[in-house]
Amino acid sequence: HAAGLARGGSDEGPPGPRPHYGDGYYGAYLRDPDGNKVHVVHRADVRP
Repeated sequence: HAAGLARGGSDEGPPGPRPHYGDGYYGAYLRDPDGNKVHVVHRADVRP
C-alpha cells in the first residue's frame, strides 16, 4: 500500500483487518496512476 502510494497511487482503503471477509483477513485498497483499483490481501488462514 505504502509503495503504491509513493508511486502515484491514491488511497481507497488503508491497510487493516477486514473481519466482514472472514477471520485472518487483512487487506488494503488503492488506485494506480491509471485509475485501476488494486486490492492487496493477506489471509492468515491460508497456507501454500
